[in-house]
Amino acid sequence: MWSTEATLLSLLWSSGQRGAGRDMAERRYKELAEFLTFHYARLCGALELALSAQAKEELAAAMVRVLRATGRAQALVTDLGTAELARSGGREALLFRENTLATKAIDEYMKLVAQDYLQETLGQVVRRLCASTEDCEVDPSKCPASDLPQHQSRLRNSCKEVFENIIHSYNWFPAELGTVFSGWREECKARGSEALGPRLVCASLFLRLLCPAILSPSLFGLAPEHPAPGPARTLTLIAKVIQNLANCAPFGEKEAYMSFMNTFLEDHGPAMQHFLDQVATVDADTAPSGYQGSSDLALQLAVLHAQLCTIFAELDQATRDNLEPLPTILHAIEEGRPVPVTVPMCLPAPRTQGHSSISAGEKPGFLAPRDLPKHTPLISKSQSLRSVHGAGSWARPRLEEEQPPRLPRPECRLAEIESTQSQLKDTIQNLQLLPRTSESQSQPLPLKSPCDLKALSGLVESLSTHIRSLSEQQEQLRTQLQLLDSRLRG
Repeated sequence: MWSTEATLLSLLWSSGQRGAGRDMAERRYKELAEFLTFHYARLCGALELALSAQAKEELAAAMVRVLRATGRAQALVTDLGTAELARSGGREALLFRENTLATKAIDEYMKLVAQDYLQETLGQVVRRLCASTEDCEVDPSKCPASDLPQHQSRLRNSCKEVFENIIHSYNWFPAELGTVFSGWREECKARGSEALGPRLVCASLFLRLLCPAILSPSLFGLAPEHPAPGPARTLTLIAKVIQNLANCAPFGEKEAYMSFMNTFLEDHGPAMQHFLDQVATVDADTAPSGYQGSSDLALQLAVLHAQLCTIFAELDQATRDNLEPLPTILHAIEEGRPVPVTVPMCLPAPRTQGHSSISAGEKPGFLAPRDLPKHTPLISKSQSLRSVHGAGSWARPRLEEEQPPRLPRPECRLAEIESTQSQLKDTIQNLQLLPRTSESQSQPLPLKSPCDLKALSGLVESLSTHIRSLSEQQEQLRTQLQLLDSRLRG
């Protein structure tokens, strides 16, 4: 869900004031972008068990969009896929079949880089099948026995057409995706599990992209709406066949009515394996992708910031401490003040205890301002966010396995914010509009000393900042309420 700041940035973009506004916004989110660039694996590992499936999908999408703009999305997806391989323990049945941050990030990345590929490969044939009135039902319990041979022939021909479109699509296969697949295969080889390389590619490309696009074409932009029941059933059967072909898995007793397609699977198995090898082979002349110059980077950072603020409101203190300085960065951005910390290259090892005390000799993850002189910053405050885009390869920390339990999120009510805001406004008015006598109409009231004036100004400024923060929270809540109301009415 977008925050008020994200909405304002969107309006700023559409108004044509892109140059100065974008640079200002990117400077505001500079430390957030740095933390995500260098510590995405640490962040994903810490949040994996704390998020719902929907929250994982939203966070993964925001992370991929930000890192793709900075040229680091390939590294993110490659590392998360490798971590998924380690998490599954090499068991093929578990690869990319669960709702993890890794699978959600890979889904989003493939949708971004492979949209044109999907249209070129499947668009025409899928739209034709959606408009077709031919029945391809092959389940004897759902169609007359006399119609089965004709239906089986139709299904076989449709599967052949779809499969040939796929295996002939290598020439326009996204190079970015091929680089990721190649990295996975190299990692499998390094682990002594070379045979798992093609399975990892198959599980992502077919299980998470091609077959879902066949099954639900409207969700992937291949059809304007969900197909009618008849064509939808045909697409379901085709997706089953293509997935089993990719998995090298014949139909068994569970779906005995599909066993007539086993011959098709055997005949086209070698072509499928050749295609999987092709898409995971990177041309030596292919240049690695770097910074891609997104015009909406600041907007995506604003969306990511809003999502992380919502997530961190639900986290326990130990998890927040282990992710410092990220909580400090988020809080400073939310309050509209300069970020008081720098982003280190390496974070301390996560604490296994549930307390936040620091023992003697233990290096804290977040350094207080008074300790900043002892801290060596990775990137100086004078550098711009764009100066770190595509700056090369950095060490990638691994995902953590053990996560502390989540705590309930504290509620914040709109009425309480409005009441507090009103009280603060009254206080400021009482401080600024002091009563005057008739004799002092033309002269300012004398102040006791410069110290009093400085203290009063500081108090007014502090209260004004608090009001601005409360106003932003108020607008966020109103936006959320409007969105919920529209969903309920819809």
